[in-house]
Amino acid sequence: MRAFLVSLPHEMEEAAIIDGAGYFTILSRIAAPLAVPGLATVAFLVFIFIWNEYFFAQLLTISFENLNVQVTKFRSAFQRDTTAQLAGTTIAMAVPIASFLLLQRYVIAGLTTGSSR
Repeated sequence: MRAFLVSLPHEMEEAAIIDGAGYFTILSRIAAPLAVPGLATVAFLVFIFIWNEYFFAQLLTISFENLNVQVTKFRSAFQRDTTAQLAGTTIAMAVPIASFLLLQRYVIAGLTTGSSR
């Protein structure tokens, strides 16, 4: 996030100061819109880390009501049902995939802008 914020152009803030904008106006109308891709990238990555940590914690708890335990323990009458396990895994990954698809433009912009220096 620091590399992204350092790469933001300072000239726009200086032009706003010359035009008579105050600090709150500069923050709300110039700096915040420029920082949206970086903030969206950080928010998406933190969400994925939290989502994975939640499932890891659910996996370690002794409860047969959570999704991961049910997916790994799912068996048919005589053998493991691999197709049902893959379907359950796909359902468990639906939320991170959907959130990435919604924030894809911001995530890609945030990842590529910070790497220019």
